[in-house]
Amino acid sequence: MPIRLPCETVENWLRECEDSQAFVCIDGQRARSVKDLVKVFEHMSMDTYNYHVNKDKNDFAAWAEGVFHNGHLAANFRSARSLKEAYQYVKRHQLMLERNLRDHKLREGRRARRRGL
Repeated sequence: MPIRLPCETVENWLRECEDSQAFVCIDGQRARSVKDLVKVFEHMSMDTYNYHVNKDKNDFAAWAEGVFHNGHLAANFRSARSLKEAYQYVKRHQLMLERNLRDHKLREGRRARRRGL
């Protein structure tokens, strides 16, 4: 069953943050949105991942929670046991958000057509 989120939440979680809040990897890659982070993960080395995630910290979870107030994605990052699993979580999260946004726009369009009739 798909997760349905309020439109404002979806838009907030999909937005680009300010450049000053961007996630900057140790290898220089930058992410300002979930979409950017997916691309970063696609090219991330194990060394880079291990720098940002260890038994004492999870920089990706902290960023998702601190910048986007996205506890759902942060929890997924914390439960990931590998770079591959973290990538799968963030990719699925992006797709879920995009599906939610598309559904919101479809419902909005239907409501507008009903009012216009």
